[in-house]
Amino acid sequence: MPEDAVTKVELTVALAFFILLTVAGLALGGVAVRDFGEARASVSWPRTEGVVLSPGEDGRFRYAYVADGRSYESSRIAFLTSNFLAPAYQKPAPGGAIAVRYDPEDGARAVLRPGGSGGVFAILLGLAALLAFVGLGGLIRTLILGQQIEEENGDTPMFGRAL
Repeated sequence: MPEDAVTKVELTVALAFFILLTVAGLALGGVAVRDFGEARASVSWPRTEGVVLSPGEDGRFRYAYVADGRSYESSRIAFLTSNFLAPAYQKPAPGGAIAVRYDPEDGARAVLRPGGSGGVFAILLGLAALLAFVGLGGLIRTLILGQQIEEENGDTPMFGRAL
């Protein structure tokens, strides 16, 4: 394969990688913001009593509860932005009673440990910003490098004349 073709393939792979990094950063930021918003709102959600359906030994902890006259099942214990330093949630045996907080606007959304940690949210947001920053920086650098190589070789633009 000629050196020119190898360079174009390498630049295309780098471009795809940096696009993926940018998208991952933006997606993580969106998930963190949404999760933290729900976690903070869950503190004021109404309480109801639920019952444990399965113990979670196989990774499938499930509980049932009634909200606004309808029965629901869920497995959410805490939100992603909950405090990771908090003591582990002690899962009661099947048939055991548990306190459940549910969203009054959507009874299917529930949690056993309401709230979220601002520190965890900040860490996730910082990681998201870092991924997006590195991705965008790499993307811009790859486009500039591709354009410089094309100008040196007198080739037709590989990525267009965006810069």
